[in-house]
Amino acid sequence: MEDVTASQRLGDFGRSLGFDVDFEQIPLTGDVDLNRDGLIVIAGPRISDRIGAVLEADPALGFTKIGDSWALSDRRNGTVHTSGSEASPQRPYDVAYLGRLPRPDRQGLVTILTGIHPPGSLGVVDYVVNDLAALHRDTGNGPFSVLFRVDYDSETREPQSVERISPVYHHQKG
Repeated sequence: MEDVTASQRLGDFGRSLGFDVDFEQIPLTGDVDLNRDGLIVIAGPRISDRIGAVLEADPALGFTKIGDSWALSDRRNGTVHTSGSEASPQRPYDVAYLGRLPRPDRQGLVTILTGIHPPGSLGVVDYVVNDLAALHRDTGNGPFSVLFRVDYDSETREPQSVERISPVYHHQKG
């Protein structure tokens, strides 16, 4: 449900900025055409192998399997971030990824945002909607990636706070 809410909020924000917005669900097969201009994807590697391949090419940040769970790791410093859902006792926070990466056809970039769990995705959208100017100032127009910690309300699963937990890593084009 959080991913649907995230896409709706991001779409509403895009329309408020004058963009034409279309939505598309990723089929159960995970087959999605990532070679399109202006594409923003809210999904991770467990949803689509194609998205997983693009994320795997990120030289700085990426998903890691730990047993049956996922984590996000900073490949540059070795830090591994897990979700509060995997803690004992569980805690209401998630870790999320935002990146603009080369498309599979290498003819442009695709923006991918995803949490380890859906509340993380909702938190990244919250960050983008509320801090777009700062995000653009810090990322420019090229490829980048960054991680966030999203503390959320355990009842509503709405973000309560969103903070960067990694540097904004700039990647070389191409």
